[in-house]
Amino acid sequence: MRWLLAVLLAISLHANTLVVVGHFEKAHRLKRSQILAIYLLRRTTWMGRRLIPINLPIDDPIRKRFEEKVLHRSRAALMREWRAAYYQGYKPPKVLASQKAVALFVRSVPGAIGYLDRSLAQRYGLTILYEVKE
Repeated sequence: MRWLLAVLLAISLHANTLVVVGHFEKAHRLKRSQILAIYLLRRTTWMGRRLIPINLPIDDPIRKRFEEKVLHRSRAALMREWRAAYYQGYKPPKVLASQKAVALFVRSVPGAIGYLDRSLAQRYGLTILYEVKE
């Protein structure tokens, strides 16, 4: 019985793991600093493709986790950075309504990169580029 509880706990923890995903043929894992550069619009291409960073809505708890655990930036700091980038000719990350929308967009648009739960990334066959260590 303990064995079964341990397996179920491991599965539930694994399902809620936050991952950064893309849809690249020969992708390598990214470092946190590379993801930060992508989301702060300092890096706009990777593996010969223009990057399209995707965000979840501002009130989504997964977005909050991503900003805290991966970007290490407050919401206000990110808004300032994106505003400054906008005036230099860059658009802030595109916002999609749900994790499913992110998964479908990333799967169908070359160069798109987003974040979501590991289970959804696996369901849609996305390449995991970075995994958040909880």
